[in-house]
Amino acid sequence: MSERHLSGNVLIVGAGPTGLTLAHELLRQGVCVRLIEKEPTASRNAKALGMWPRTLELFARIGTGVVEELLDRGVKTPSFHV
Repeated sequence: MSERHLSGNVLIVGAGPTGLTLAHELLRQGVCVRLIEKEPTASRNAKALGMWPRTLELFARIGTGVVEELLDRGVKTPSFHV
């Protein structure tokens, strides 16, 4: 499958894990992104309960060892029930 390149401007509301991941992927594809967040400082609370494998795959594209650092620092949970 060939990779499509997008164009245009995108406004992303929310600088949590989803917003930041989306911004990164769009910037990687050459899309102009504006990211806004209502909170003036970073949250002291977790914004996500876990990280999905696909998110790690997207982070692996960065190629700076970010996935390894996340896995080293993260809490490994063998199972999770909602």
